[in-house]
Amino acid sequence: MDILRFLTAGSVDDGKSTLIGRLLYDRRQIFSDQLELLRRQSKARDGSELDLALLTDGLRAERAQGITIDVAYKYFSTPKRKFIIADAPGHVQYTRNMVTAASTAQAVIFLIDARKGVIEQTRRHLYIAAMMGIRHFIFAINKMDLVGYSEAVYQSICLQCRQAVEGAQGPVPLLIPVAALPGDLVTGPSANMPWYHGPSILQALEELPVVQDIPPGETCFHVQYVNRPQSANLHDFRGYMGSLLSGEIIVGQQVQVFPSQQVARVKSIRMEGVARERTLGTGIYTIELEEELDITRGDYLLRSEESGEGNTEFTAQLCWFSEKAGRAGMKVKLQQNSMLTRAVITGILHSVNLDDYSHNAAPEQINLNDLVSVRIRTQQPMPRGEDSNTASLKQAILIDEVSNQTIAAVLID
Repeated sequence: MDILRFLTAGSVDDGKSTLIGRLLYDRRQIFSDQLELLRRQSKARDGSELDLALLTDGLRAERAQGITIDVAYKYFSTPKRKFIIADAPGHVQYTRNMVTAASTAQAVIFLIDARKGVIEQTRRHLYIAAMMGIRHFIFAINKMDLVGYSEAVYQSICLQCRQAVEGAQGPVPLLIPVAALPGDLVTGPSANMPWYHGPSILQALEELPVVQDIPPGETCFHVQYVNRPQSANLHDFRGYMGSLLSGEIIVGQQVQVFPSQQVARVKSIRMEGVARERTLGTGIYTIELEEELDITRGDYLLRSEESGEGNTEFTAQLCWFSEKAGRAGMKVKLQQNSMLTRAVITGILHSVNLDDYSHNAAPEQINLNDLVSVRIRTQQPMPRGEDSNTASLKQAILIDEVSNQTIAAVLID
């Protein structure tokens, strides 16, 4: 049975937590003691019989304010598929948490308040999801009960959604009218919207194609740990443990180490202690090479004929996380997977106008939640990701040199 990871995104109070709560409640994925606690907390907070949003809002501050602050992960399954849900915050100040959830998601459900339509925070989350390469977009046009289940309102918002997705260069979206609080079109059909003939939210999630995590093409293996047991039976063993990001590795294949460009031949492949002749898709592997080379955490094993010297200068899109402003000439650390190198922002090219995703003139500084395009120079070469199918070679983070706080998400152009 495959697994689909998805997140809910959109502006504050659009109903993200309520949708997830309704999904779990209708699928009977809430234990009886959890449900009883939920009823007591709902009565204590606002006197309601059952506030399903409290199911994912676990922090005390979230329950007190009725908002989502941190990313909450929930798990459920149907006979067709297993799911991992990330409930992301809607407030602008917690955009960084939404980026964290988006970095591992295969699909995203954007919640739209039918009374408001697409607003700035919706467009910000939409742009970030497209930037992160999420493959499937679902728009849940929520609170249809508050607009009289009007088809005209639904069609008007559908037009807004399609225009926004086109501007952000996202995938073709699926648009579903819902009322999460009473449960219309969350897990089943709705008698209140007979004019809609498409799938419910649950049906859409069950039918989304789950693409292989390992894209085809060039071999790229990320080294995360060097295993030297030095035991009696493995005294000289040196295995490079890590994850395969793309392609495959076969015993006897020649690979090149990045960034040192040393060449070696694969001696053995192990997965969970079992020797294999070749890698089998996703998973953690231990690769042993015939030659003894100086390889460390953060290095890559690439197919030798496709390897190069890498890039030390490139353009990138940033989503700025920090209240500390960014500027041209700012020195930072850049981390991609386990590779960590010093870097400098050499120039700010433009910022993104969230009204229509056009480019504004280059700002003098980068402020919290800004979406900007910049030039970056790194001390250590970065593997070439511009022609790669591998998202991990395009994504990175910037870290403040002094505080060691993450200050930006990076998408390498």
